[in-house]
Amino acid sequence: MLSFAALRPRLGLGKGVFHGDVIRFIGIYVVVGIAFLPDVEPPITEEEEFEPYLPELEESAPPTDGPDLLWGRFLDDKIDGRGGDDQSNGYDGDDTLNGSDGNDTVIGGNGDDIVTVGHDNDLLQGLTGNDELHGADGNDHLAGGLGHDSLDGGARSDALHVDDGDDILSGGTGHDTLMGGGG
Repeated sequence: MLSFAALRPRLGLGKGVFHGDVIRFIGIYVVVGIAFLPDVEPPITEEEEFEPYLPELEESAPPTDGPDLLWGRFLDDKIDGRGGDDQSNGYDGDDTLNGSDGNDTVIGGNGDDIVTVGHDNDLLQGLTGNDELHGADGNDHLAGGLGHDSLDGGARSDALHVDDGDDILSGGTGHDTLMGGGG
């Protein structure tokens, strides 16, 4: 994996770069593919230039009713996991994530996120930002993280945890465990 401090319209790379390699831009969580210029044949054997591109969400496989791995970008994403035991991560931006049915792991990431899940046993994490986490009819674990968060466990026995911030916790019905931080 290569790291760069800033995105430029074109990046020059040396030997050892192959088509399909991944570049991580420091401070931005995004996967960038390598599209070689028409006159460059992979792999790069001399110093050449290429144009980085960001894959559009439409290029990704849509979520299914089976288990999915769904990744957002640094923009404001809307991710719906549908059925199945999904893993979703919004990364940066103010994201809206819906775990739907299945035992899901849904992470809002950085930004002010809204996370909702279905009727199974789910893990919801807000990380940073002022997040809203909504459990449902499962035994859910909700972790607000940093920021001013609002957590609603829904029905059944849930665990709700927040860090520093002015947070609102509602266990809903069931035998719930509420853990607050400073704030």
